[in-house]
Amino acid sequence: MIAVTWAEPDELLRGEDYSATAEIWTNGVAADVGSTSASLLKPDGTIAQTITASVMDNVATAVFAGSSTSGESPGDGWLIRWSITVDGAPRRFQNAASVVLYEAVLVVTADVLLKRATELEDILADDTARAELLQDVVSEAWFILRQLLRQKGRRPYLIVDSTSLREPVILKALSLAYQRVGPGEATPEWSKYLDYDRQFIAAWESVTFAEADPSTYLPTGSRVGVRGPLWLGSGAGTGRWRPVSPGPGSFGPGGGW
Repeated sequence: MIAVTWAEPDELLRGEDYSATAEIWTNGVAADVGSTSASLLKPDGTIAQTITASVMDNVATAVFAGSSTSGESPGDGWLIRWSITVDGAPRRFQNAASVVLYEAVLVVTADVLLKRATELEDILADDTARAELLQDVVSEAWFILRQLLRQKGRRPYLIVDSTSLREPVILKALSLAYQRVGPGEATPEWSKYLDYDRQFIAAWESVTFAEADPSTYLPTGSRVGVRGPLWLGSGAGTGRWRPVSPGPGSFGPGGGW
């Protein structure tokens, strides 16, 4: 079985170069990746750009020029299609993509978590194990926040202030950390996990964003909140592997290439 490590759609910042990657695995082992090309498709199915991708080990990288999106309206429905030689056989894969006006940037590190919850140094005494866990929960919390941004709808027009996401990311990461180190329910760690998760929900629901006018791409002066259904599932740490089928007719509306 072939798997590609895409956990979410690609988000291309309008008018800026974008580096897309496809990390290929066969039955859990790094695949032998050969010649590779990638195409950026507009929502109407026309090709904005096709390029030859670079390959290192089992990772293919394609850098799309900013000019391919500079004259386009922000929006969902874009695709990045890959033609990749995997273990000697030609394969085709694709990932959903969006063109956005503002990029969401992570502004939280593992050190920030330790400053907020110093007792984690005692719970996880091994420096290496602690660093790995904290980095992993930061990555997973950031994945969850990006998913929540997309669930709001109109993600391409959101004027994302990355610093406003800092507190929700910290709280979600700490929640995940205590959930992982806790030996089970009815323990101090489990109580910390539940408490931080409640704080995360409250912090996320208090965040508001400005939206850009679809006709001018400038701020409208109004802000939108994030209240509504909240998805709290795990992300990069447990669900990043997406099996893909390279068979004909399995891609896009109506199938086919």
